[in-house]
Amino acid sequence: MGIFRLLIVAIIGYFLYRMVKRFITPAKQNPHVQGKSRKSKDLKNRNDIEDIDYEDIE
Repeated sequence: MGIFRLLIVAIIGYFLYRMVKRFITPAKQNPHVQGKSRKSKDLKNRNDIEDIDYEDIE
């Protein structure tokens, strides 16, 4: 019975340690986000977009 208590206390202590560590250490930046933001000249001008003519489907 004593080993089960020790195991439960160790697990609870481990999770408490992880929670405290998460609040103390700064958040990591996402390493998967790379590249540069697109410039406004790369985006299409809204005046260049034409409406689509839809035909009736029968």
